[in-house]
Amino acid sequence: MSRDIEMIGRMFGRLRVVKRAPDGAAGRRWACVCLCGNETVSLGYDLRSGHSKSCGCLASDVIRRIKTKHGHAPKGRQPSSEYVCFKNMHGRCYDTKDSSYHRYGGRGIMVCPRWHDFNAFIEDMGLKPSRRHSLDRIDPNGHYEPSNCRWATSAEQQNNRTNNRLVTWLGITRTLSEWSHSTGIPTHTLGKRLARWPLDRAMTHPLRPDRRRHAKK
Repeated sequence: MSRDIEMIGRMFGRLRVVKRAPDGAAGRRWACVCLCGNETVSLGYDLRSGHSKSCGCLASDVIRRIKTKHGHAPKGRQPSSEYVCFKNMHGRCYDTKDSSYHRYGGRGIMVCPRWHDFNAFIEDMGLKPSRRHSLDRIDPNGHYEPSNCRWATSAEQQNNRTNNRLVTWLGITRTLSEWSHSTGIPTHTLGKRLARWPLDRAMTHPLRPDRRRHAKK
């Protein structure tokens, strides 16, 4: 009964749980009311995992926006940027002729089954915040799936590269570029210092005047 009390009234995306529904073969089910007013029934697992976020109106709304604003993939016209990202994601993972395949599919990186459908992909990811954003995996060794992907700028992705060096100082672990930003020391200078100097000196030694001017630019 406590589980029922914990679930009833909770919001999952656009869905609010109102009561238990008859259980199905796949498990415990819940009657929900969507923000749009429609009623639907969802599995508890789907609600908690984020697979069920609406009665279906969320995907319809997003796809409608894409078709209206970006054109998605209309015949004879340029496809939306989101659709290009979707196609490139699959190419990197499954097309052995893709120039990046060896760094993705060749390493075992896959696209989750749900994202084999563009509508599901865009329902989970939404539209790109800006033209500067592209699809990024949070864990560079993980798969393309909702929990491991985000829209990120080039600067944000730089901190996510497999070869980005991690440095622990004062009990804090950051990438080299993040330490560069917080200390004001150019990344290449900081890297050279760490190769030759003790950690504390590398992080705190003042820059020469000409270096400081260069760092501010």
